[in-house]
Amino acid sequence: MKKPFVFLFGLLLYPIFAQQMDKQALAYPKSIIRTLTSEEFAGRGYMDNGMQKSAAFIADEFEKLGLKKIGDSYFQ
Repeated sequence: MKKPFVFLFGLLLYPIFAQQMDKQALAYPKSIIRTLTSEEFAGRGYMDNGMQKSAAFIADEFEKLGLKKIGDSYFQ
């Protein structure tokens, strides 16, 4: 009776440990979000060219990551 209980307990705990992410892996996305939500980008809104600034920033990040362009640009 002890073995099925241990097996079942292990199955219940597996999703908890499987979902944990490395803090270092989360640092990059958090920095991007922090940057895009900063005052510099004016909430990514249409005031103060927030949308254009955000789009240019994201295009620069795509280039840094080595993503392929669509035609000759990252913009649609």
